[in-house]
Formats: sequence, C-alpha cells, structure tokens
Amino acid sequence: MNFIAERAKVNPSATVGIMDQVKKLQRAGEDVISMSAGEPDFVTPEHIRAYAKQALDEGYTFYSDTPGLMELREAIAEKLQRDNDIEADPEDEIVVTVGGKEAIYSAMMATINPGDDVIVPDPYWVSYVPCIELCGGHPVYLPLKESEGFRISASQVERVLTTRTKMLILNSPNNPTGSVAARSDIGALADLAKQKRLLVLSDELYERILFERKTLQYCVICWHEGTFHRCQRILKSNSHDRMATWLLDSAQKHRDTRYCNSQSSSHRRMHFRSTRRSIGITRRKNGQVHQGNGS
Repeated sequence: MNFIAERAKVNPSATVGIMDQVKKLQRAGEDVISMSAGEPDFVTPEHIRAYAKQALDEGYTFYSDTPGLMELREAIAEKLQRDNDIEADPEDEIVVTVGGKEAIYSAMMATINPGDDVIVPDPYWVSYVPCIELCGGHPVYLPLKESEGFRISASQVERVLTTRTKMLILNSPNNPTGSVAARSDIGALADLAKQKRLLVLSDELYERILFERKTLQYCVICWHEGTFHRCQRILKSNSHDRMATWLLDSAQKHRDTRYCNSQSSSHRRMHFRSTRRSIGITRRKNGQVHQGNGS
C-alpha cells in the first residue's frame, strides 16, 4: 500500500533544499555563504526583541483569535489606510498568518478548485506552482521577457486565458526579477480582471524594498474601482525588520474568502499570542505601525 497521498507528491522547495544543505555543511565546519533565502545579515532590532520579552512577562502566552489578534488586525488596517489608501475591515477582511507561504497557500485553498487554471508569470517565486498543484489547480505559465523589463501586460494575460482561468498571480515588486509593474499596466490588468471575472492574488511582500524610489512607483491593484473584492493581497513583516524566524504575515481578502480561510485555518493551527502582540500592538503605541510591524 502507498501511504503517500498523490496530492502531496510535489517537488520540494529548492530554496529550502539549499538552506538545509548549507546548514549541514556549516555544522560540519565548512565556511559556506548561503545564496538561498533572502535573509539580511543583522539580527532582529533590539526594541522588537524587547517587546517580545515584555509580552511574555505580561502573560501573553495564550491562543488568540484564529484570524489573528484583533488589536493586531486593527493595526494592519491602519497601515493599509495610511500607506495604501485602502479601507479594510479588520473583523472580516484581514487574516494574520504564520509566514507568507501560509498566506498564499491558504488564499489558494479557499478559492482554487480542482481543474481551475491559475496564470503564473514566469520567472516566478519557487512555491507558487506547488501551492497551485496542492489545491488541484493547473498552472498556466506566462513567459516574461528580460528585454522588456519583465513587463506584464493585460494583452499578454488575455492571450493565455482559458475557459477555466480563475486566478492571476501578480507579484510586484517581483521576486526573483526585481521588476516593478507600471501603474498603467496595473490599471489595465484591473480592468481585465473585472471584465473576465478573475481573482488576483497580489503578492506585495516587497512593497517597501524599492531601491529607485525616485523613478519607480509602486502601485496597488486594489486602488482600481471594482477590483477590491477580486484581490487577495499578501503582505509581510519579516522581510523588512530582519524577522525571518518570527513569520508574521497578513492577507487582505474578500470577506467570504476570509471566512472560508478562517474556518479551515481553525483546523490547521492556532495562533500563539506573544510575538504578534509584541511586534504589532506595542509598536502601534509608539506610532510605528507600518508594513514591518504586522502586515
């Protein structure tokens, strides 16, 4: 008897595989530089570590709400309103997750049915396709050209649409290419999503990592009329505050999707309160609520 489910037979993460190999070599005494996961070479800032210790001392060691501590979701809503000009209900439209991978996988699990097509711009982050396949979906690759700055346009997307297309993955700023989608292209993609009734998974983990802020304009697809409830935005904390082991991310979703996500999440994990409180709530009191402290 084969004890392994067919749906679990996906390729492992190449990034994680390299990380594991590097750690193995380092344990053996080898001097190895890891070129795998995007980790800065400095530790989590002292004030964040202090908040975590304070939370533990104050007894924040119990489970929180399944979609995340309410005070933290409120802080995330404040960040969305202030930084992105987006109004989101912390009660019904924000979920805190244990890392970006869970946010993306959960978003797909709540929306992708077996046989659904998901458009994946290529090059792409390593875990998109396995997440799609674990949900029974089918990845449809959209090749992007380096000579065009890895631009993604509505006309390109329209050429690969099928009768089964349900979702478009939009990752800007992009991992691994570093490209940033133009405001005009985002607007055209928003119009196409409305016209074709597509969901958009907008992966914005690197929204604050723009090295050419004078020439690059980060644009949120949810700004466009009629697309808010077609978008699932994935935001991240640890990429910006050197919190790779803290794994605090959030997803802003349509309330029906969030409800389904929360219901299924209640069977997969329960939130541990202290770290979410420490990097979300206490920093909020200091007027430091931004992408890096709870979204």
